[in-house]
Amino acid sequence: MIILPTGVTGFFDSQSGEPPLTDLSLFQKLCYSIAAESGGRVLAFESVDVSTNFAYARIKWNGDELFVLLNDHYPYLAMADAIGFGGISFVDRMLLREAFSPYYSVLEAGELNTPIKPPMIQHLNRAERAQISYWKPKTVGEVVFHYWD
Repeated sequence: MIILPTGVTGFFDSQSGEPPLTDLSLFQKLCYSIAAESGGRVLAFESVDVSTNFAYARIKWNGDELFVLLNDHYPYLAMADAIGFGGISFVDRMLLREAFSPYYSVLEAGELNTPIKPPMIQHLNRAERAQISYWKPKTVGEVVFHYWD
């Protein structure tokens, strides 16, 4: 069972302080490099904005479009075949998992689609728990990679 660390959502309060930040420039470089080495190409790269807690690369790979997501605060990486305000469709791609795993904790679709249980969010700060109460995410993936503002 995954236990989510304080700050994974990006929300914080005065007691918990600001969460750490991941190196998005390294992520961008890795996306371009790994895509090229595996026969794909990066179509777009989107940084974190006010409504997300993740950056992503949109990659054309094996004839399909794939999204590679990185949490802004912890080195949690995931892959999806669709992303949007209505949800994220997480997928597993073994070749890309192996390529990114020396740099990030690559979360599997099964982990991300796991329903949230209270012990998983016990370390989140008050601001994060308030956001969870408001947005009512159902899965781990909806907390680690979200469109909350």
